[in-house]
Amino acid sequence: DNENPFVTLKYFCNAFECFSAWEKDELKSFSDFISALRDRTWRQVLETSGKGDNKAGLAYTQYDIATIKNGAEEHLKRVRKQIGDDITFFELRVNQKMRVHGFRAKAAFFLVLLDREHRVFPS
Repeated sequence: DNENPFVTLKYFCNAFECFSAWEKDELKSFSDFISALRDRTWRQVLETSGKGDNKAGLAYTQYDIATIKNGAEEHLKRVRKQIGDDITFFELRVNQKMRVHGFRAKAAFFLVLLDREHRVFPS
């Protein structure tokens, strides 16, 4: 947990959402997110989890893909089938509205889905 995270796109599913749909300011927010992630250890990322108003910063939130009903689950299930049942999916906050979804393996954050309108788990 003392390693610095880095992002990999090996399992990225652009069929759910693609960077091409993002505006310039949203892409800047994503760049800021990458910097914020890189400047932390995984322990610090995990400490941003919480419930409701207790979430902070990157707002690490684990979830069960069975709770998703908006089309994102098919992409996550496809990745789980490739990797194995033991992976834990979670979302991270890019900004107040935007999220990214994926899983961790050692220091790597495997970004699977972009979620610019927070539609996987709307507030």
